[in-house]
Amino acid sequence: MLVVDGISYGLSGADLADRKAFINASEAPTICSGDPQKRHALWLEKTGQAEPDDLTDNILVQFGSYTEAFNIAWLERRTGLTVTDRQKVIKADPLRCTLDGMTIYRDAPCVVEAKFMSPFAKKDDRIQWYMPQVFTQMHLTGARQALLSVLDGSPGHDWILVDWDQSYADVVLEQLHDFATCVAFGQPPHDAPAPVAPKASEFKPYDFSDRNDWIYHATDWTAHKDAAAKFKSAEKALKEIIPEDASEVTGGDIIAKRAKNGAITIRNAK
Repeated sequence: MLVVDGISYGLSGADLADRKAFINASEAPTICSGDPQKRHALWLEKTGQAEPDDLTDNILVQFGSYTEAFNIAWLERRTGLTVTDRQKVIKADPLRCTLDGMTIYRDAPCVVEAKFMSPFAKKDDRIQWYMPQVFTQMHLTGARQALLSVLDGSPGHDWILVDWDQSYADVVLEQLHDFATCVAFGQPPHDAPAPVAPKASEFKPYDFSDRNDWIYHATDWTAHKDAAAKFKSAEKALKEIIPEDASEVTGGDIIAKRAKNGAITIRNAK
């Protein structure tokens, strides 16, 4: 049994029975893959007609288990976010998920899913593969956004923001419920095309607390914020005072000039 920072990645007999009784979020990519063979193989496992693959010697799976705690810690370090609800199990028959974590981003709940990918894999393809899992987790938690925290063996780390897409979620959930019905009644799963996953957001959070250039300019910004607002307010008020037929106005050590197109500029008087 693997344990990292007190979090166990081993499964008890009860856990295994629980996972078999529900459709797990981690199985959603297979169910929504559009691949009849993969779907049928999973159906055989869920109906007790076949044993699940032994992943003990699957190095990518084991890397993912060993590095998950570090993955989450590194995400926290680079974004300034705090990840909670580690390994929390959520069920809503027939669906189930075990969360890698939750956080608050943009003042709203956000699912956190940690992944380890081969440096040789096409990252965009792998992200699209995991979309059904992430949307299942969002559905079960009520969150409308998720962060995929991705480690690869290059070594490298990236994180991708996924926003809720109702149309895509509807198709994913329909396929999951249909598959669960087939399992419950012992009927082979119907063929279903892979839903077209939405693109991940181009934007993501950063924490620049350790960047000196950012801190330097942020300190200046904070120090002069009120003065800048007062400057803009005074400039607006001055322009409103200027008569419509004035070509220029002087006084108070400043000069305001009107251009031919009517635009007014204000500067210090020389």
